[in-house]
Amino acid sequence: GIRSLLEAGTPSSDLDTVDRTLEGSVPMEDEETLTEDQQAEIDMANRGQMAGVQIHRQGIFLRGGEGLKPLSHIALTKPTRMLSVEDRMHIGFECDVLAGGKFHSRSHISLDTFKSRARMHETFSGYGGTFMGNDIQAGAILTALDSAAKKANREVFVVHREGLDIVQNPHVTDEIQRDVIWASPENVLSANPDVNYRFRARLSNEPVFRSDVHACAPIENTPETVEWLHHLFKINEPLVVAQMVGWFVSTLHKQFYQDAFTQFPLLHPNGSAGSGKTMTTALFARLWHHTTRPVMYGCGAALTPFMLKSACQGSASIPLILDEYKPVELGPVRTDLLLQTFRLSYNQAMGATGGISRGAATSSFRDVTQFEYSAPLVFMAESQETQTAIVQRTLPVSFTQRGKDEHSDR
Repeated sequence: GIRSLLEAGTPSSDLDTVDRTLEGSVPMEDEETLTEDQQAEIDMANRGQMAGVQIHRQGIFLRGGEGLKPLSHIALTKPTRMLSVEDRMHIGFECDVLAGGKFHSRSHISLDTFKSRARMHETFSGYGGTFMGNDIQAGAILTALDSAAKKANREVFVVHREGLDIVQNPHVTDEIQRDVIWASPENVLSANPDVNYRFRARLSNEPVFRSDVHACAPIENTPETVEWLHHLFKINEPLVVAQMVGWFVSTLHKQFYQDAFTQFPLLHPNGSAGSGKTMTTALFARLWHHTTRPVMYGCGAALTPFMLKSACQGSASIPLILDEYKPVELGPVRTDLLLQTFRLSYNQAMGATGGISRGAATSSFRDVTQFEYSAPLVFMAESQETQTAIVQRTLPVSFTQRGKDEHSDR
């Protein structure tokens, strides 16, 4: 009687006839044989998980006995499943977000969004919308997006470090097969056409380095270019310039060195105030940037421990530059934090932190997130660091006022 009151075609798996042969059964084999009627019934039950939710370009709607009821004017279309490159866990969707039928952006929607009505409303408010559904309907939207992405065979694999990197091919599990990629917030370039990669920061919500060197035009062999390079290599004493150029160019292959030797030296420009170490370092750091600016942090209180960890793990080959390393002024606690960071960065050591939600459906703030101190590291000081453990892990470059003055016309 209840079934007869529903509109024709409405999924109602709890009211439909159930094959009692399936009750209490647990699959024990790799393959499960079902009759056509059983498979059709299961498909109908799966469609019932949509809870009447329908997504159109104009928004998200709920189909009821009186027609469509709007739940939001924000629509999520063209979903792509985002999987972790490390363990293939589903961590969210990449969707076209439409507001009132107008394209807003191509955005990452984490699985946390679909846990409740409140989280869905919080996400949609960022696009100028609301969500007037309930928790069940929020979960139904997840089911609808996942079903559409699987049907269209749309999936990408997420990497977490910017720059030139080496990653294991996620489709190969029985042997080592590496892909060389260039990762940036805008896109990820790879020579492997069988895998689509995307970048997503691991610890922070936003990327740290934002390198856009891939947008640069190729260098042309012109008289002006030759003259500019000639002056570049004459800006300071030959040994100083050679060490700076050699280290910064080597960072391009930092992950290759780590893979082969499990070590990569830190760069330690040092010299009195006004000797040119900061400006020279900033100049060579432009190797990784076109319109954006190199990341340079002071070592003082403005650089929090969490931000330091986020920067150290956010790059595979783009240098992290720390200025104003002055142990006497920083105090023992902060100096010890920096010295530990220097030692860990040399071997790209493993770190771990709690309280970070990775966006997966099962993630919580009790999770422990592991990361590597992978960024090439530069620390500048007025005097050279003398601790043996640091001296053995660095390339010291000594700047002098005389070297700067003799080449100041460059």
